[in-house]
Amino acid sequence: MSREKTRLKMKLKPRDANPENREEASTTARGGQFLPRGKKTFGPAGKISRPIPRDEDEMADEETGVTRRNARGRESDDLDPSDESFQRRMETRDEKNARFTGGPVLPEVDFPASWTWFFDECLPAWVKDHYSPKESWKGKPFTSEDGKFFLKGIRDLSDLFTDDRPKQLPDYLAHGKYRSSYMLYFLPLQGAKFIALFNQHSKAVDAAVAHGLETGTMRIMDLGAGPATASIALLLNLLARKGELPPKIEFVLFDQNSAILKDGESLLRKIGESFPKMRGRVTVRLQVGDLWQTVLREKNDVSLALFGHTLNEYLPMRDGRPDPKPFSHIFSLLKFGGGILWAEPAAKMPSQMLSQLRDYLFEEGLIEETPHRIWGPCLHSGRCPMAVGRDWCHFSIAGKIPGKWFGFFSKGLSKEKEWLKYSYLWITSERDLNSSPIAPNLRLVLTDPLSRDPRAKKEVLLCEPEIPLRYTFSPTEFLRRGMKILLKNR
Repeated sequence: MSREKTRLKMKLKPRDANPENREEASTTARGGQFLPRGKKTFGPAGKISRPIPRDEDEMADEETGVTRRNARGRESDDLDPSDESFQRRMETRDEKNARFTGGPVLPEVDFPASWTWFFDECLPAWVKDHYSPKESWKGKPFTSEDGKFFLKGIRDLSDLFTDDRPKQLPDYLAHGKYRSSYMLYFLPLQGAKFIALFNQHSKAVDAAVAHGLETGTMRIMDLGAGPATASIALLLNLLARKGELPPKIEFVLFDQNSAILKDGESLLRKIGESFPKMRGRVTVRLQVGDLWQTVLREKNDVSLALFGHTLNEYLPMRDGRPDPKPFSHIFSLLKFGGGILWAEPAAKMPSQMLSQLRDYLFEEGLIEETPHRIWGPCLHSGRCPMAVGRDWCHFSIAGKIPGKWFGFFSKGLSKEKEWLKYSYLWITSERDLNSSPIAPNLRLVLTDPLSRDPRAKKEVLLCEPEIPLRYTFSPTEFLRRGMKILLKNR
């Protein structure tokens, strides 16, 4: 079996080549959309203006994921009218008969009370004890002088993420300087996004907890775990939950770097030992090696699977296509529970790869073709309209990440965060489906208003299969990415 990096080309077969069902029958599928013959690739279309940083907020701030208009209302000069994605977008349908559902903007993130304790007290002290270069520094409270010392490494790591493409990055987690830097700054940054998703899709977490209560063990697979970022966020989320928890909560951490896995294990155990609610419940198992090989060794039922920033690095490939074997195996372990969550940067490349993976899972029959197999963000099971082209599916939530030391390091980097930005896909388990009713005329708002010009008409893109729907709304309405609206006459 040959495995290749995700950025290599691959073929995807079309879901339906019947001319009566598709506008273009003599085409091949690319990441969930039909393209002319000869374009048989897996990955985002178009050029990236600069390397994708792991700190995706920089990219998302510059490339907002929508086509902007200039002051005269024309498409911006940097658009290429010969580009197919441009032509397809010009064909998007106008829809003026719609109304806002009255649902709120994605709410600000509600951080658990244990968040501040962990990131202001527990983690800094742990890092100081394990990564200080001098023994005399250890065993003492974390101070601003310590913050200044570790800030140097955080700056270096931030520069490394910004300047190098992921495939060119050295194994930074093999170096203690970068491991400590990642934990002090990037762990809370990425962990906050998981907290936001756990809050937003609490029913998925409910399903995972229910499975753990039924079986006696809530088992979480954290794939590409690093320092257990997603698992730590989940454990803090569980601490804040009311009601009974499973007798055992087992975290299975997968990564190629054993040192960072051991750090994650130590931190999870530290949290488990610090609260009576968790004492005696938390266990951790490590799986070191290639993610897509080691996952095949798992035989026990799983309550929830978490992927954090893995598509940004690589996917398992076989014969020019994603290898269905590891995905099929993971789904076989997830007959019940909370399903699989992928959380990726808000940047174009990983977001479009995630959209293409979603279509692949449906088209290969790995999951049933129904929107009830998706916790979020999708409201339909048709082809993703944002899998290729200039626009991509990503979200942002207002929320300042709490914590004295995160604020200290953010200020030192001149990157004080007011928004959490990410792309994601959350697939349900086979038996515990998303039972929330989905009205046939309910649509997800994919973009903020397409123009910042107050004189231009107000438009957003709505999510529909194949091609996004361009919706014009009145000046009195307020719409932004992540909201939902009900279309009339549908």
